[in-house]
Amino acid sequence: MLFLLNPLTLHASYPLTETIYTIPEGKISAGMSVEAFQADRYYREQDFVIGLGVLSNFTVWYSFMYYSDDLYALAPGRLGDSFLSMWYYAGSYCNNTVHAGIFARFRIPTGKDVYTFRDCYPAELGKNELMAGPVVQVKLWLLTLHANLFYVGREKPDESMSLLGVNPTANDSFLSKRNIGNDYITCSLTAATDVLYPFIPHLGLRGAKLMSASPLKAGDNEEVLVEGLAPVNAAACEAGFRYFFTYDIYLGIYGTWNLTPETTTAIQHSAGLKLTFEF
Repeated sequence: MLFLLNPLTLHASYPLTETIYTIPEGKISAGMSVEAFQADRYYREQDFVIGLGVLSNFTVWYSFMYYSDDLYALAPGRLGDSFLSMWYYAGSYCNNTVHAGIFARFRIPTGKDVYTFRDCYPAELGKNELMAGPVVQVKLWLLTLHANLFYVGREKPDESMSLLGVNPTANDSFLSKRNIGNDYITCSLTAATDVLYPFIPHLGLRGAKLMSASPLKAGDNEEVLVEGLAPVNAAACEAGFRYFFTYDIYLGIYGTWNLTPETTTAIQHSAGLKLTFEF
């Protein structure tokens, strides 16, 4: 049962990697993070998320981003994209050493359309997107490894999708061959350890590859970035730690670095603070 696993297993995604975190049935998890980025300018992103344990092995989250060009002051900002995420925990294997499940995330285009507006933030898209794939956790002595492999389908620049892009009979569906060039594949791996609990240090790496061999272009011929990092091939690393005040509440501090900073508009690096609690 998931509630018998340690806090390292039970708490939510790392900066670059999703985990097998499953909210117990009937319980609610809420969290927020504040992250400072450097790209062609400095800006701040606030993320807010709330999740519900629908079943013992099925969790749903809703989250949204809020941007500000001032790193420190509570200056006026604007809403970015929103996300509807679903997680199905498939079970444990190999004497409880391996855990696995399927994760899916829909991007809801509440932010600015990157193909239309020039003042978008690097990780903003403003178009429909579906990311889905397996999430695996493996326990190796003192380390716990979290691994993802996702296919990300993105809406074409000049089309608007219905039913979040999953209608298989529509020409503009994520499943349509016409859209494959907009899509990309991403994989990530994060290692963490609980030997210093309540401190949980972690290190992670993420890579992404656009299905098209050439970058996607916006209306002003500016390149549309993959994960806000690079036009075609993207990679990033992260390091940080979490401190558990109680079993249900933790504070995380982390930094990320772009390993493929090909353009000045890409995210170069970031630093973040994350608070999550369950009730």
